[in-house]
Amino acid sequence: MRGYSKTGKSAFTSEYAFSGKLFCQNCGSKFRRASWGTGKNKQYVWRCINREQNGLDKCITKTVKEKDLEQAFLRVMNREHGVMVTEFDEEIFRRLIEKVKVQSMVEAVFVFRTGEEVREIF
Repeated sequence: MRGYSKTGKSAFTSEYAFSGKLFCQNCGSKFRRASWGTGKNKQYVWRCINREQNGLDKCITKTVKEKDLEQAFLRVMNREHGVMVTEFDEEIFRRLIEKVKVQSMVEAVFVFRTGEEVREIF
């Protein structure tokens, strides 16, 4: 079965900062990382697994660019926590954020491990 090891456990890892942390606000599914383009035009995006596997009639949430998520997190840190961060830091993100609820291509709700929730527009 695709995505599973011989032991039946998931073969996917938390290799990327957003792995296992992005959830679709429309259907509740997790997001999966993908790449668009090639060479210097290559960019990474995150897609709702439900929409990817079952189509638009099952979920309307669009693909979100990884850079947009990173920039949204930086704005949240700078505005809400008074930390002047200019570059996305995976370690800080993993340490502070429990999950991110993604609403279409427009908005994300960052849920901190403290329980605080902060909305940010892309």
